[in-house]
Amino acid sequence: MAEQPDNQDLRTRRFLSLLMANQRQISSYIGVLVPNFNDADDILQETITVMWEKFSQYQEGTNFAAWGVRIAYYNILRYRREKGKGKMQLSDSVFQSFCQVMGKKYSRTDEKLSALRSCIQKLAAPDKYLLHLRYGMSQTVYSIAQQSCQSIQSIYRALTRVHQILHRCIHRTLGEEGLP
Repeated sequence: MAEQPDNQDLRTRRFLSLLMANQRQISSYIGVLVPNFNDADDILQETITVMWEKFSQYQEGTNFAAWGVRIAYYNILRYRREKGKGKMQLSDSVFQSFCQVMGKKYSRTDEKLSALRSCIQKLAAPDKYLLHLRYGMSQTVYSIAQQSCQSIQSIYRALTRVHQILHRCIHRTLGEEGLP
């Protein structure tokens, strides 16, 4: 008879699932703000450790990446204090402005994903199928062209058209009409 996972196992699984889905965003945020790869990697590891320690404080259903980015922000501030101002380091005011812009970017990720899902549902069946082949099945444009007896250029044109439709739909959905 299989054992039922205890609460700690479930907590660990939930954390790892969320981390795996969002680690690239958190890592990217750190990488943009910390120029040295080794230092950025150390900060990512410290951030993940703090996230695990404070996981009980995470509000389920909120943006995990934004929560992780906020923790990374404080680790980066500590790093800047400890390293001192190097020749290649941004001024505090520029750094703060940059952090605000980056933080806003990550705070809307869930909204954008939700809008993308909604917009994909609105596509015509052939467009959904094309996206499924290309991204869901990870097929190359060449293999899609061969399967559908179309030219590679026509598949590229169709993908570009679908990307444009989705881009406009996402911006409309989020109320960002004037954005590029």
